[in-house]
Amino acid sequence: MNKIAKLTILVGLVILSACGSNPSRGLAARNGRDLAVEATYVSVPQTTQTTFTNADGSPGGTATSIVGYTQVRNGFEYKFDGQTVDEQDFYQLAAAQNIVARIKDARSKGIRYQRIGGAVALASVAAAIIIPSVAGIKTMAYSMPLGIVGSLTGIYFYVKGDHMVFNHHATAAEGFEAIGQPAAAWALPQQ
Repeated sequence: MNKIAKLTILVGLVILSACGSNPSRGLAARNGRDLAVEATYVSVPQTTQTTFTNADGSPGGTATSIVGYTQVRNGFEYKFDGQTVDEQDFYQLAAAQNIVARIKDARSKGIRYQRIGGAVALASVAAAIIIPSVAGIKTMAYSMPLGIVGSLTGIYFYVKGDHMVFNHHATAAEGFEAIGQPAAAWALPQQ
């Protein structure tokens, strides 16, 4: 096996070993500290468009200007003692074990997808490099498409797993319910 193939496999194994971990820190005790669910916002620019005309009256162009910003809610986050905390830690501290179990299940599936995706991508790239080095350069016409398709498939599964690990698994309304507070209007399902 040539040096490039060995290096590719080594780099891939290092990357593969780094993926797929649960972001929960395992916070243990609430000790009377506050839990909260808060909306998050993003600033969206408000613009105006000005049309310019030439001296002969023909359209000369347009310019867009920002005249202000509007705050738009784009999600929510969990807080513990004023600091942003992982979803699983939040529900663990709120003693909502049914939601903790749901989060752990989704995240374990996501980690499995990440690992499978990483392994498929690594094996595909390694095969695309190793097959021509062993069987001859003429096999590159077959091994390169295999490497590309396989690595894209692996990346798809990795990204799908990443979403399963890091996206919310409970609604904001469930967060309010877990800490015994009425849900804010923004957290209620839209009808």
